[in-house]
Amino acid sequence: MANFSALSKKTTILFTEWQSHLIELSTNLGTDLVITPSKHAEEKYIERSIKTGQIQYILRNKFNLKHIQRSTRLNCFKFRVIGNDFDNKKIEIVIIPGKKGYKIITAFYSKN
Repeated sequence: MANFSALSKKTTILFTEWQSHLIELSTNLGTDLVITPSKHAEEKYIERSIKTGQIQYILRNKFNLKHIQRSTRLNCFKFRVIGNDFDNKKIEIVIIPGKKGYKIITAFYSKN
């Protein structure tokens, strides 16, 4: 379940505007979740030694919402989430939720 407690004032406005996507993001992460990495994300997985299983584990288990930003696509938002994988490594993931699943923009190990 996502933790939305650390949202800033600006983020709260976006939260209200795209609340349905955030609710989907935090509740519909079951086994039918379709996760599609972008070409950039696939390249960065290799460069940063991140496995797809790590991303799936974080998105299907517990993560915290770190940031929301408008996407270049109309009516889309990018969400930056952070969570621990099965080896307890902190990974940040930038995703765009959609009706059929989530597109991974990039993923990287967090320094925090």
